[in-house]
Amino acid sequence: MPSEVDLVVALGAPMKMPPGVAYNERLAPDILAFMVALDHHRVDAVLVGGYAVGVYGVGLATSDIDFLYRRTAANVQRLCRALEAFGAPPTALDPKSLLTPDMVTMFGLPPFRIDLLGDISGVEFAAVWRGSHVVTLAGTPIRVIGLAELRANKASTGRAKDEADVRRLPKAL
Repeated sequence: MPSEVDLVVALGAPMKMPPGVAYNERLAPDILAFMVALDHHRVDAVLVGGYAVGVYGVGLATSDIDFLYRRTAANVQRLCRALEAFGAPPTALDPKSLLTPDMVTMFGLPPFRIDLLGDISGVEFAAVWRGSHVVTLAGTPIRVIGLAELRANKASTGRAKDEADVRRLPKAL
């Protein structure tokens, strides 16, 4: 996969995907606005979960969008600024909670809920960051978990739906 891919998601416009990847999801305005806030505040965060599975051409329904963030004091401070700028509820702006291992912060309602993950199973943040690549969504760069790291994460959860994702994900690009 190229280091940067133009995925044109101008609120309803079809995406232009890299060769061999077929994906036609559209992003809700709030999700796109959250990605803009992450970028503007230079938050180290990576798209993981069902939306990331979709980037690799596996269509599925999901009730949320998941971001893994670097769990350091400086990054969490930037994340809190991004959350505040986005208009997240005050309960999401708790640096102590965001620094807690295995903490998941959720806000919004399905299918547009945003989940912030300080950790994911099967792979450490450093490996996710190294293996990630940048895509551009409506002019906003966002990091997406690499295929190998996504497969490792999904394979480690023990959940049937994640095992199904591993079987459907490509082995390589």
